[in-house]
Amino acid sequence: MKRSLLPWILLPVCLSAEIFSARLGFFDTALEAEGARAHLSAGLAPYCVTYAEAGDYTVRCLVGSSDADIRQMAAALGVGGFETVKDDPAKIRQLFIDHLYETARAQGAPAACEASRMLAEAFPGDGAVLKQYATLLFWSGRTGEAATQFGKLVSLDPAYGNDRVYLQVRTTLLLEKGEALLEKAPAEVPALIDGEPEAVRNAYDVMLLRVRALIRLGELPKAEAADRALLERYPASAEAEAILTDLLRWQEKYTEAAERLQQSYTRNANREAGKKLAALYVEAGEPGKAEALLETLVAEQPGDLETTRLYVTVLLQLHEKTKAGAAVSALDGQVQETFRKTYPQLYCRTRVHAFEAGTELAGYSDNRDDDGRVYVGVEVPIARSVLVAAAERVWRYGLYDTNVRGELYDAFGNGTWGYLSFSAAPDADFLPRYSLGGHLYKGFGHFEFGMGYVYSHYKDADTHLLVPEYSLYFGDRYTWNQKFYWIPESGSYALLNLLKYESACRWEAMLSYTRASSSEKVDIGNVFSHTDADMYRGEGSYRLTPAWMVGAALFYDHYRTDTATFDRRGASLYVKRYW
Repeated sequence: MKRSLLPWILLPVCLSAEIFSARLGFFDTALEAEGARAHLSAGLAPYCVTYAEAGDYTVRCLVGSSDADIRQMAAALGVGGFETVKDDPAKIRQLFIDHLYETARAQGAPAACEASRMLAEAFPGDGAVLKQYATLLFWSGRTGEAATQFGKLVSLDPAYGNDRVYLQVRTTLLLEKGEALLEKAPAEVPALIDGEPEAVRNAYDVMLLRVRALIRLGELPKAEAADRALLERYPASAEAEAILTDLLRWQEKYTEAAERLQQSYTRNANREAGKKLAALYVEAGEPGKAEALLETLVAEQPGDLETTRLYVTVLLQLHEKTKAGAAVSALDGQVQETFRKTYPQLYCRTRVHAFEAGTELAGYSDNRDDDGRVYVGVEVPIARSVLVAAAERVWRYGLYDTNVRGELYDAFGNGTWGYLSFSAAPDADFLPRYSLGGHLYKGFGHFEFGMGYVYSHYKDADTHLLVPEYSLYFGDRYTWNQKFYWIPESGSYALLNLLKYESACRWEAMLSYTRASSSEKVDIGNVFSHTDADMYRGEGSYRLTPAWMVGAALFYDHYRTDTATFDRRGASLYVKRYW
């Protein structure tokens, strides 16, 4: 027997019965495995046959002690033609390698790993055998050991440095180390990646790791460039596309982000892209563009709480409170209860019925009569609109007037809304006997501009009041408002500056300062009496429960006339019930 065949003859004797069983290809015949091992251990030369079953081109090997045995085995397998291999170490070795790969595919890489190790130890300088062992180690999840074996292989032949599996091993080790650094030292990740071969650097997960590291470092322009490179190489990656839209949004590049999300939503009917597009419009201060899109998404899947939450938020921003309440009421009973528990603050803002009662008292520093008022009011929906109305009893200058007033609010779409105001006090001495007005508002991003007009008929005079104003929204909680009241015929004016904080359905707080100047015609000719005032007010309210709210205010006014100065101080208190 030739010396080179000895390891191949002895190798099956060392392997477990699970690897060389009757179903693994070496003994796919009636010839018993034990009998075959006996032939091999007796030193008989092996005969190997390669053949292919119908539709299966996997190479298999038959081992026997003679041509007769081979023919008998082939006949039992139904193999018509075959090639007999005798005393050919290269072919026999390759058949063993092929068999171990087949075993790995059929039973998993760990099942073939031990046999491959024995081959590698028997032939330490054989590149094909060592490559198989390293590959099977990697397929078995033993990446570190695979890297060690591939290191030996590359030292034997540097050409193996470009082997596909070896590059996968390097990629896996890089990702493991990179993930660990991502938490502790993300700044080291790009340099770590740059030290790898181009094939590793261009692997999808490695390119994605670079993007994530740059995001953690806050280097958003670099992260955007890296993600665009990732998309150029892997254009079908939905993950990279989603990251790019986030990067654009974080850099306030809303136009391109919206275009990409719109394309994804239109092309693939991607609900997630649709929701992200709507959220982008809200963040960009354009809730009007989000309304129609969210209306479609809610109709497609009414029970989607996240979509409903975003839809209701947009409607409230657009002052469509009645529509927001209807969207919540349209949810099924259990879903609506889940919405209430999941988003309690948002839920309570959709309540469109309310009752309010309050009082206000004020005193003067110059011993004139106190003034004040008591009132009750309601808030009710009327079709798409909301009516806020109140009846009040007011006393001032030692006189008493009774007044009914109200505002009818409505939204007109595209961030436009407004209200009509009215009041009536037929026998009033100091309040308008009636008034009519209208106010219109339009949102532009984080700004909102408004214009109002109110006509008032007093006991012995008429006034025309113009009210231009604007508001600036800082996120969801803070609002800055400036409002200018002007009566052209007398030149009287007041400039209101107000800062408001709102924690939805919990706290509300307002601080305001008003600078006012008024002129009043006296009886002797065209002589006017001037009054200037500085007015300070602080107000807060607290939602005890989703149904009950209490509020209070303190105010201080300082007046200066042509002949005197005086102060006015007071407080108000109110309670409100929602349902």
